[in-house]
Amino acid sequence: MRAHVLMLSLALATGPAVAASSIDPCPDLPSCLARLAELAAVDEPDGGMSGDEAALARRLAGMPEAVPELAARLVGPDPAIAEQASMALARAPYIPTEFLPQLRVGLERGLGWLPPALAAVPGEEAAALAVEHYLADPGSPQNQHGYALRKLGARAIAPLLAAARCGANCDVRRSWLIGQALAENPDGPDAAPDLVALAGDPTVTPSEAAHALQSLEGLGPRARHVAPALLALAQSRPVLATAVEDAAFALRLPEAAPMVARTLGHSPSSRLLQDLAEFGADGGAAVPAVLALLDASYAGPTGMFDNADDLRVAAARTLGAIGDEHVVPVLRAALADERDLRVVRAAAESLGRLRAVSARDAVETVARSHYHPLVRAGAAAALARLDAADTDVSDVADRDGQDAVAGSLNPFEIYTGLPGYLGGCDPLPPARRPRRGELRADRPEHAASLARLSYDAIVLSYGADDADEQRAEALARGEETPIIRVDAGNLLEHRTPVRQVPVAALRVQDGWLVGGSRGEWGGELMFLPTQGEPRQLYDGNVEDIHRLGERIVVTTGLAHLFVSKGRVLEVVREGEDWRATVWRVLPGAPVRSWSLRDGRLLIDTAGGGSVILDADGRFTMACELAPQHS
Repeated sequence: MRAHVLMLSLALATGPAVAASSIDPCPDLPSCLARLAELAAVDEPDGGMSGDEAALARRLAGMPEAVPELAARLVGPDPAIAEQASMALARAPYIPTEFLPQLRVGLERGLGWLPPALAAVPGEEAAALAVEHYLADPGSPQNQHGYALRKLGARAIAPLLAAARCGANCDVRRSWLIGQALAENPDGPDAAPDLVALAGDPTVTPSEAAHALQSLEGLGPRARHVAPALLALAQSRPVLATAVEDAAFALRLPEAAPMVARTLGHSPSSRLLQDLAEFGADGGAAVPAVLALLDASYAGPTGMFDNADDLRVAAARTLGAIGDEHVVPVLRAALADERDLRVVRAAAESLGRLRAVSARDAVETVARSHYHPLVRAGAAAALARLDAADTDVSDVADRDGQDAVAGSLNPFEIYTGLPGYLGGCDPLPPARRPRRGELRADRPEHAASLARLSYDAIVLSYGADDADEQRAEALARGEETPIIRVDAGNLLEHRTPVRQVPVAALRVQDGWLVGGSRGEWGGELMFLPTQGEPRQLYDGNVEDIHRLGERIVVTTGLAHLFVSKGRVLEVVREGEDWRATVWRVLPGAPVRSWSLRDGRLLIDTAGGGSVILDADGRFTMACELAPQHS
């Protein structure tokens, strides 16, 4: 299955925010044109549109007689006046075709506000010009060019289809942009049969045909009406089998579910499970693969993101969207999970979504007695669904404000997080004093000892392999702060060696266990033997290392932006080495942790409250606070 290309845009579709106006509208065209020249002399520091400029643009756009004057200024010598004219023309309801040459020159000058003006020009030429500049601009689709295509509506379909006949000029970004434009267009689904027909044309190269199907993917389930013709392509043009599978997946066709199941078997991801959930009942063929991921014995990827624990949570949620009564016993059993409270909540939500009344007693037990308030809240919401027997599922909202519908979740780890927010306790129980062989970065007297335990580490970061070229092109276009585009085609990994001072260390019989934390830049748990080379035991930020009864445990995790994830590792002796495994999952990233005088471990988390963990792996809340909406 082709990897997803994630593109983050910082621009709004209709441009920067517009401030309020401080002037009265000008009374006639001459005074408005004079005012335009005055505003052109004022430099907007943020490159946006002021309230005065917006008011003038609206006034001029309402004057049909202003169009010739404004068009002339697009090609005039003063770029600031041309920019002011473009603001007004972008709002004009009608622009005669005779002024299309001036609009073309204005676009070539890089007048950023001008593209929507093309929607006011009748005829095919203006629509084709809009598509041409949309495909060429590196800021598309979330820019003024994308907005122009949305204003064009059905008129944009024909030139977009013409652009799909890309010949030797096909590339992934071009196909993606065509698909995005069709997805944003109410008439976009009308283009689906033509894209399939293009792919099936025997005179079209396999590469061009595959790119046409990639554009089709942008329409998603809105293009399901072409399913028979699309699936037939796999037989008539076997060379397109993979492209057909990818398109069937994007359209959420039931025929794609077996492919998803195969992919889950060798390359599982939370994002793929989220996509599968959007299949609904049509994803039933993949249920066995999802059940395998939920199994408590599943030993999948490790690390901080998309690890085996995250996949179990995502699997539990996905079953609520694609499963039937046959998955109810498995989800019911998951309610008793002691390792990961997120699995318990996800299983309860899915049982509610499936209307599994046979599991009501188990869900009620969770809602009443689970140690964590956010899990109880999720189970209570599931009970509301179970008890609303005559109400559509979509009419019943979760009590904490977060619905578990798969389509409302996104790939940025929220999918495997714990919905809601819980503050920490204040005050917290006091800690016992560190014992000999326990070092902490927050204790000044330990700084020198920790520095002596420094080790070599690698900081990973990512950028674009053509960043310099993109920056030079943007500066040549007059952009003061270029935005560098990073996608699957230009992603470059940077590996920077550093000397890491541990944030925590614990003396063991033949060396030291030490942990590093660099926030979003990563961290690790290391074993530094008395003799021999250092060995990495775990890839992820370490908050602290503790003795908990007879166990050695490590609090790990990351709180960054909207992500807050934490785990407790257990480190055990294994022959001549040490091994770290995930023992318990925390309700959030550990902010601080310490041993209490009774030997238990207190862990204050980011957004998940303050919890106490005993040597048997049982959690309790350090205090009981009311959950807040996330």
